[in-house]
Amino acid sequence: MNEKDDFDLDAVCVLNKFDIHKFSQKSAKEMVGYEINKYVKKHNFKKEATEGKRCWTMEYAESAQFHMDILPAIPDKIGFVRLLEERKVAFDSSDPYMKYALAITDNTNGNYPIVDTNWPRSNPKGFHEWFKKRLIVKKTAYDERLKMAFEHVEDIPDNSITSPLQKAIMILKRHRDILFQDDKEDKPISIIITTLAATAYQGEDNIHDALITILSELDNIPTKDGMHYVTNPVNPLENFADKWENLLSE
Repeated sequence: MNEKDDFDLDAVCVLNKFDIHKFSQKSAKEMVGYEINKYVKKHNFKKEATEGKRCWTMEYAESAQFHMDILPAIPDKIGFVRLLEERKVAFDSSDPYMKYALAITDNTNGNYPIVDTNWPRSNPKGFHEWFKKRLIVKKTAYDERLKMAFEHVEDIPDNSITSPLQKAIMILKRHRDILFQDDKEDKPISIIITTLAATAYQGEDNIHDALITILSELDNIPTKDGMHYVTNPVNPLENFADKWENLLSE
């Protein structure tokens, strides 16, 4: 929005060899922080990495206006399934996204300094896989003709294609940034915009129709126990809109 804004990259450091029964969130996070700061020192960064609630942040050169947030995590599908069972939440044991479930660090969590399996949960890769499935455009007669016309041409790599859904989300996020540029407190987080848009999208093959479909559904945010509820599609226990609890009463 202005020259002071910077770019950020969210990364997850998955500790595949760590056992959640043997490490505390604090020890896992400190070990990752130690390695990050060794990297920062080796490459002569101006600032040490800083510790946030869940992540470590590396700030690159000011001229680059770029920082990276790194979230320490441990694979924990078994713990996630157990948690769903304990909360009596219905789930599909064949759900393909569950295998990506993670236990993550959070220094505001009551069990942060002790060895305990009650870590906060997340599933960024599962969400990514869910989102990829929502990108699919409906097949039309035009698509089939196009396929025949280019049947001998090599496929374009996925990362060089931006779908109507992705473009629609870019527009919605840009609108959000302009509308809330002076109101950071009420600014909707990107994951809510992405989830609502991807859920509403019906495979339209152009940005205009995709936006019409998405916008027509944005007012239909479900409520539960008097609050808005935007459920994480790969974690039924997580409400992305949990900070909106007072919105309905205002």
